[in-house]
Amino acid sequence: MDPKRHGVSRTVLTINTKREMIAKVESGQKMADVARQYGLNRSTVCTILAKKDIIKKTQEAEGVTKITSVKQGSAIHEKMERLLLFWINEREMKRDETSMPIIQEMARGFFEKLKENKLQSASAEKEAAEKYCLKFQEFFETKGYRLQQNRLTLLLGANASGDMKLKSLLVYHFENPRALKKFIIKSKLPVMWRSNQRAWVTHDLFKEWLFKVCALSIKDNLDTNDLPLKALLLLNNAPGHPKDLKNNLLTDFTWLTVQFYLRIRFH
Repeated sequence: MDPKRHGVSRTVLTINTKREMIAKVESGQKMADVARQYGLNRSTVCTILAKKDIIKKTQEAEGVTKITSVKQGSAIHEKMERLLLFWINEREMKRDETSMPIIQEMARGFFEKLKENKLQSASAEKEAAEKYCLKFQEFFETKGYRLQQNRLTLLLGANASGDMKLKSLLVYHFENPRALKKFIIKSKLPVMWRSNQRAWVTHDLFKEWLFKVCALSIKDNLDTNDLPLKALLLLNNAPGHPKDLKNNLLTDFTWLTVQFYLRIRFH
């Protein structure tokens, strides 16, 4: 294991180790078993297998024990690793010297270039979005449209890494709006549809969503990724979030811990 950087412990693997893992999976071993052998998560093995074509073609440079860590913090690192692997492969084919300092210098160059490109792209997107907002506002005002005084509440949830999104809870004024009467089956919608007069998330609605959707989805995700059955649910102090949730979870969901944080008001 590498020393902890910014509070995150990262596992660094050599190219040969990655090849060994790929070979074991291709020989019939389960990904979960291979992950346990190397002390990794199943998702890490999946990431390595997704890059197996590149890894198989890459020759490990003399004296090089590692290139980049398997777990990285952004898509920039993923792109940098792919570029670095191709670059090393080309140097090996030309029999050029490839040492760790050379690789590190090239990695820094790739990273800075990719980061610069990302910033330029983000700036262009922001400028385009601002222009569109002004254009839409002008269109809205000149055509005489009015904002409809309508309301709905949408409850969203996801894990910290963002790769697992919970089915949302949508609360509306009407149980059967005109737009949904004939052509749409509410049970097939990508949300849990509920209704009340004020379109609020009540204690009962939140508990229903928590027990029927949230907790079960979290458990399925942990089982699928071969992770320990343990999770922390962070909630704000909204009126619809019951304060006795901890007691309600003790019976069926002892592995799920609820923690409330301060409610933030935006002015």
